[in-house]
Amino acid sequence: MKDSGNVLRTTLCRSCKSTFPKRIISLGPHPNVNSYIKKESFEKEEYYYPFDVYLCNKCGFLQLGHEINPKILFDDYVYVSSASPIFVSHSIDYAKRISERFALDSLSCYHCA
Repeated sequence: MKDSGNVLRTTLCRSCKSTFPKRIISLGPHPNVNSYIKKESFEKEEYYYPFDVYLCNKCGFLQLGHEINPKILFDDYVYVSSASPIFVSHSIDYAKRISERFALDSLSCYHCA
């Protein structure tokens, strides 16, 4: 198991910018989910990244506690959700239902899809 060194520990909530002091759960280290290994690379060691979930004590936003360099995550990204009209429609519908159910305004429900 190898860490590429391209990971930053997040200490501020991505929503309200307050500190979130403790980890809720660690799901262990994971490889990049969209980094499909080519046959010729099977022998190379794969990079793993922390998958720890934190909860903001102030606003309740649940989030990952580490930021991985976007170049690593998206440089060879093969899935584009906006290319699927069914997924886009589902996401819009889901956001509307969640907003209505929990009486959220347009700024509250920005990361649900």
